[in-house]
Amino acid sequence: AGFADEEMKAVDAAEEDKETVEAAQALAKDMAAGKVPHGPEPDLSVDGGFTATVCVDPSLLPKRETPEEDASQVRRRESSRSRERRQEERVAAVKARLEADKGSRPKWIVEAPAAAAQATVAQGADGVKREPEESREELLKMSVSKLKE
Repeated sequence: AGFADEEMKAVDAAEEDKETVEAAQALAKDMAAGKVPHGPEPDLSVDGGFTATVCVDPSLLPKRETPEEDASQVRRRESSRSRERRQEERVAAVKARLEADKGSRPKWIVEAPAAAAQATVAQGADGVKREPEESREELLKMSVSKLKE
């Protein structure tokens, strides 16, 4: 009697598995056909049930009044130019920005070496630091208070 019960349970389990597989296949067919609702239930009281998503087809977006250049076209155009020409264009753009903004320059900007040299020459001999007349050994022997003078 115990063996027959086990056999009946095995047959029932096989039938349940077969039913489960058939139900899963039927559900998959319905999902593929778009007959099964998915996602959150739309709230029809707000925007007629419209639910905003992150993924939007660009062709559905409103057209812009000022057309932007495609990034790939800009890259292709820049790569066709010589390196020197691109650098000259960058320098010209920076100079144009500086000409447009004639305000005071930030304090962290350091002058060009040539301009700094001209400024020290304009100050005269008094502004230029010179080597001390004493040798290093003599300076080491001197007291600190005398060096501060």
